[in-house]
Amino acid sequence: MALLARAGKAMAAGQLVTPEGSSATDLYNQVLARDQGNRDAQAGLDKIADELLSNAEAALLDERIDDAAREIDAARRVRPNNVRLAFLSAQLVKERERRLIGQARQAAAAGNYDRARQLLDRAAQGQATPSQMLQAARKDLELRRVGDNVTGLLKLANERLKQDRLVEPADDSARSYIQAALTADPRNVPALQARRALADQTLARGRQAIAKRDASTAERWLGHADALGVDRAQLRAAQRDLQNLRQNTARSDEVTRLAGLMQERIQQNRLLDPARDSARYYWQELRSADPANATLQAATQTIGAGVIRQGREALGRGEFDAAQRAVTEAKAIGYSSPDVAALDRDTLTGRERTAFLADVVPATSLARDRTVSPRYPATAERRQIEGWVDLDFTIAEDGSVKDITVTGSDPPGVFEEAATKAVAQWKYRPVVRNGRPAEQRARLRLRFDVEDKQ
Repeated sequence: MALLARAGKAMAAGQLVTPEGSSATDLYNQVLARDQGNRDAQAGLDKIADELLSNAEAALLDERIDDAAREIDAARRVRPNNVRLAFLSAQLVKERERRLIGQARQAAAAGNYDRARQLLDRAAQGQATPSQMLQAARKDLELRRVGDNVTGLLKLANERLKQDRLVEPADDSARSYIQAALTADPRNVPALQARRALADQTLARGRQAIAKRDASTAERWLGHADALGVDRAQLRAAQRDLQNLRQNTARSDEVTRLAGLMQERIQQNRLLDPARDSARYYWQELRSADPANATLQAATQTIGAGVIRQGREALGRGEFDAAQRAVTEAKAIGYSSPDVAALDRDTLTGRERTAFLADVVPATSLARDRTVSPRYPATAERRQIEGWVDLDFTIAEDGSVKDITVTGSDPPGVFEEAATKAVAQWKYRPVVRNGRPAEQRARLRLRFDVEDKQ
């Protein structure tokens, strides 16, 4: 019915629960209001609920708690008895708790214990018995409160430095404790010295990552160094080195990509076409990007040989332009082989031969010195069969006839042999061009009439 069709279109457009009145959910419900047992509408609502819950799962994985809650609420309104609702609702509660605890830890790391306590209280709402995670968080918060003084924080910072926990995790690292100490006393000399030392260490880590050609790690460490207030000149020098690394990496990646595509197109026998997605194209791009690339020489020979092979195949089909293109392309990439000159020569010969064969004149326009009449086939004569044969043939430089081709006959299969044998014995006066005898292609229709025979 029309409502089902509209509901299907709304689903395809992603209009699952909105806009009100014309969403897929509303339209399916309208169908059910008219036909409570309509299976298509029931299945449509099931599908909508499943899609909403799948969206909720994806949102939970991406830590988009509010989005997940919105999708779950929408699914509950569509299909309150869906078996996945209970599980995802529980996951949502856990994820909310985890996020609030994380926010509380961040607040505590910044010395804001009141805010941290409020967040933990919110996480406990609805719990008859606090979860183990929440109990541990409260314990950590209390421990932090007890040790909240500059000396204690710097001691923790030194411990994390020895453990190589410079900046991670965010709420239990050398950086977090140094920042907490500076929050408590922004002018504390030992804390400021500790921050400078940490900044130098993060800069050193960044340079180590650059030396290992690990750009993403280097960028992360340099970001930490910048946030900690490292010397600006040293930071800028490291950032320049990182930029150079990225450029070199990008160039190397591009060369690798081009070489890979070139080899793929060779294997696919896509040597020249399409023009911008062929082995020839990627060979040229690779040579421009890296003229000394080690794969170019072997690829030149492989592509060149393949192109000449394709040119030979084209020549065999009489495709002279394609054959000539093969010669041109092979020369363009520097392919060196006697096969190139041979194909070039044979292509020219083929063109000339084709032009010669196409230049056909009526045989009656040429002077004939000797004629041999064809023998009338006995069977045809006895049955009083008449007909004709069309012949193309070459008049040689000495006037003899060769390369006879039957181009038509009526009736077929009766007079061809007799006509061919007779014309082969004819002799023409040689055709002269530029003062010299020359071959000429001619055309003739030879008739077989019973009356002429008699």
